[in-house]
Amino acid sequence: VKMGVGYTLGCLASILLWNVERQAFFRKLDGFIKSFFQSKTIAYVFYVLGILILSFMAIIFWDNEIANFITSFLVIDISLSERENIEAEDMRFNATIGKLCRSLVCGMTAPLFYVLLFGNVGGIVYFALYNICYAGYYHVFDKVLSLLTVIPGFLVQLIFYFVYIFKSKKLAIDFKGDYLINIVKRPLLNLEITAANIGSISFYYHFQEKEQSYVKLYGNEKNQITGNIIVGYLSTLYIAAIFIFLGFLALYIVKTINFVSIM
Repeated sequence: VKMGVGYTLGCLASILLWNVERQAFFRKLDGFIKSFFQSKTIAYVFYVLGILILSFMAIIFWDNEIANFITSFLVIDISLSERENIEAEDMRFNATIGKLCRSLVCGMTAPLFYVLLFGNVGGIVYFALYNICYAGYYHVFDKVLSLLTVIPGFLVQLIFYFVYIFKSKKLAIDFKGDYLINIVKRPLLNLEITAANIGSISFYYHFQEKEQSYVKLYGNEKNQITGNIIVGYLSTLYIAAIFIFLGFLALYIVKTINFVSIM
C-alpha cells in the first residue's frame, strides 16, 4: 500500500527550494508567446496543447512515487509568497492578505484536492491554469480557474472560520449580503473577508462595474495593521497548510487501501 512518500518528499522539497519561481517561468513564457505569435488565439492554442501534453505525461507515469514527488513539488507553491510578505517594506494589508489566501488555496489546497479526485493529472492541470492566469489575462482560462477554485476555497474558509470562532468567540461574519455571489464570481474573496475578521481588521475590496470603480469595506477596524499582524496571519497559514496536507495524505492512503481491497 502506498503511504504518500512521494507526495511528502515533494512537499518538503518545495519548502526547502522556495526560490524556485514557477510563476516567473510562466511570466517569461507568456511574454515570449505574445511577442513571437502576437495573437491571443494562438496563445490559447499553445497553452491548451501544452496542458494536454502535460496531462498525457501525467497519465502515463501516474503510478509511481517519482511522479508523485514531481507533482507535489510542482503544484505546492506557498513558501515564496510567504517570504515576500515577511520581507516587504510596504505591507499593504489588502495585497498581503490576498497573496496569503491565494497561495494557500491555489498553491496547495486546490491542486491537492484535484490530485485526490483525478490523480496527478488533476493537480497538474490546475497548476498549469493557475500559473497561466497569473502570468497574463486569459478570460476563458480565468473563468475555468474560478470554477475549479470554488470548493477548495470553501474548504480553506472553513478552517479560517474555526480559527475566527476560537479567537473572537463569535459566530457571525458580515459579508454585506455578498456571500453567495462571491462563491461563484470571486471564490477567494469570502476567504479574505474571513481572514480579515480573524484579526479584527477592515478589508477594502476594489472592483469595477459598468465602467465605474468602487471600494467596498468588510470587517471591523479595531486593530492597526502591523508587522505582528502579518506574522500572525502567516502562523495561521502555516497551521492551516499542515492540516490540509495531513488531511490530503490521510485521504490518499484511505483511497489507496480501498482500491487495493477492491482489486
